[in-house]
Amino acid sequence: MSIGLSRKVAYSSWMETSPATIVLELYDVQSNTNWITQLKSATGIADVSWQQTESDVVQARIQLAQAQHLGYRIGYVGKRLQLIITRKAAHTHLHDLTVAIDAGHGGSNTGARGVKSGVLEKDYTLLFAKALNRLLQKKGVKTIMIRDSDTAIDNKDRLLMLQPQQPDVLISFHLNSSSRPTARGTSTYYRHTAFRPLTQHILNELLEIDGLPEFGNIGSFNFQLVQPTDYPSCLVEVAFLSNEEDEQLILNEHFREKLVHKVYEGLLHWVKSLK
Repeated sequence: MSIGLSRKVAYSSWMETSPATIVLELYDVQSNTNWITQLKSATGIADVSWQQTESDVVQARIQLAQAQHLGYRIGYVGKRLQLIITRKAAHTHLHDLTVAIDAGHGGSNTGARGVKSGVLEKDYTLLFAKALNRLLQKKGVKTIMIRDSDTAIDNKDRLLMLQPQQPDVLISFHLNSSSRPTARGTSTYYRHTAFRPLTQHILNELLEIDGLPEFGNIGSFNFQLVQPTDYPSCLVEVAFLSNEEDEQLILNEHFREKLVHKVYEGLLHWVKSLK
């Protein structure tokens, strides 16, 4: 979808659910249009409408043809503001998607430390990421590994790396820590409510692991890696390195393999839920 403008203006955009809608606001503008051209070839869009909500604000509402958001990009092409929406293919399967896998921290950014073992978060997030990468590739799923060695990569550089590759979904592994030694359990995080279903499906699967309690499904998470609207993302806090019981799970290779299988199953259930 594109909007013709006489000059580049400031704008903001966000996603709403039920129905799946992208809202776009343009600032310091007044509309003089009296038509909207809607083409049958734009199969991902059900309807477009606009209104002058304030004397200098125009709001456009783009209702999607699908029930769930799969991401969008927005930016100027010349003086036209262009919105590119990811739509569901007719027969989407996990094999059709590209999964980006992030191992949190790395290099000088060591992350949390094990309460008894002293192991570093950066080393074990990489083990979880590599395990998921092996499993997905074995299942025929295309993957992108953000880091596959002990390397320090700034979060903004991780996003810049992904931008030209445009994955369909992002999974980021972290290990939690708290000043309360009793805090434990697994949790999933999202920034945009529209992407919450992915994190719910993954958490539901993780909670089937014996001995792994729930810490929660946590939204409005202001972490740079899950901020883009380009693709759904899920940050997985596997468990707490600051808790002795959780730490023992994290150190266990069998647990690591079981956990990435559950992440894989969560991805499968999420893809099946897309309508």
